[in-house]
Amino acid sequence: MTDDTTTSPFARLDTSLMRSTKSLQEPERPKTRTPEEIHAPTPQRANTPTDATQNERRAIKRGSFEFYVDQLEQLQRLSLEEKMHGKKGSQSEMVREALEAYFERRGVKK
Repeated sequence: MTDDTTTSPFARLDTSLMRSTKSLQEPERPKTRTPEEIHAPTPQRANTPTDATQNERRAIKRGSFEFYVDQLEQLQRLSLEEKMHGKKGSQSEMVREALEAYFERRGVKK
């Protein structure tokens, strides 16, 4: 009877799989920051609303409303057209402008 464990392609497969394939290298040291990098001003939050002017600071609150499907499709279409012309194309801004026009038409004051 022959010893199948030494001739089998699966012999010692468990230990071969556990062996590290990475070459033994010196671990990377973290980059030391310069004083300029440490004291550099931190950038403003990227998700703050940019459409509010300096004179007019209005808080923005997310709301959930129901719209007709065709209204949403038209809003998306207008947004894409604006973006294709290099403009902002913000759907939220469009809806806010429409609400302002509606309130003005209804005579609602701020």
